[in-house]
Amino acid sequence: MSKYIFNTDNDLVKGEKHLIFLCGLPIAYAKGEDFKMSPEAQDVSSKISGEYKQTTLSTLNWSSNVDAIVSDTQGHMSYELLKHLAARGKDYPFEYCKIDVEELEDGSRQITKVKVLMKGRVTVGDVGQKSSRGEYETCSVVLNGNGKLTDGADNKFGSIEALRAIGITLDEKGFVVQGGSESESGD
Repeated sequence: MSKYIFNTDNDLVKGEKHLIFLCGLPIAYAKGEDFKMSPEAQDVSSKISGEYKQTTLSTLNWSSNVDAIVSDTQGHMSYELLKHLAARGKDYPFEYCKIDVEELEDGSRQITKVKVLMKGRVTVGDVGQKSSRGEYETCSVVLNGNGKLTDGADNKFGSIEALRAIGITLDEKGFVVQGGSESESGD
């Protein structure tokens, strides 16, 4: 029997350790991100399928919703810039990164990219702003994936190379192998 060890002090990841960068700039004062990856299944059932439905992956959709506090500061991805990018209707470089935040002597904070975890290209859509009396204004934006999504080393998500990069090996039936060798071919 396999044994699995869990340690909440070491295993869990806090949201403030990750940040989205768009066009090379961090999305300023992000309060939260909601990343979604949705493989779309295409029905390939036929007369010879028997009693069970058969499907195959046709496309992989991915997107991220971001909520942030509106800022006027130059040098990072702001609400004003997001509106202009959305209006242009182009796609832009996207990175989801592990970051380090350092507090400086003057009380400001400096963000450093530690590692790129995901990257691809996105279109900017559904840019909105909300304001209430006595509160900071907030904005939201939907970033829609355009093309492939890769890990920090340009391995396509789901590929054998991407799985190897996170220390995962699968056997021919799709089970994770502990310390075994790869029997599945790359794609």
